[in-house]
Amino acid sequence: MFTAVILSTTSCKLQCCAILAMEILYDAEKAVGKDAELLKRIRYTRLSLDRSFLVKARTLKTEWKKKGNNEKNFPIDADQALSRHKQT
Repeated sequence: MFTAVILSTTSCKLQCCAILAMEILYDAEKAVGKDAELLKRIRYTRLSLDRSFLVKARTLKTEWKKKGNNEKNFPIDADQALSRHKQT
């Protein structure tokens, strides 16, 4: 489950929608199990979110740390996003 991250660089509504979408897609991946076709569709749908995150990752992590949070607790895993991006 992802934690909502409120940052000054992006509107709260947009962030909340993106976090909700990531949660839904994460749950969808678990639900389809090993069905390759459905998993491919879910990953394709998630591609734009992952791309957006990868472009903004440095800024988002900097804002996260400025708010006093530990970098290890950042709710989105950049390595997983990059891996999904490469596979899609």
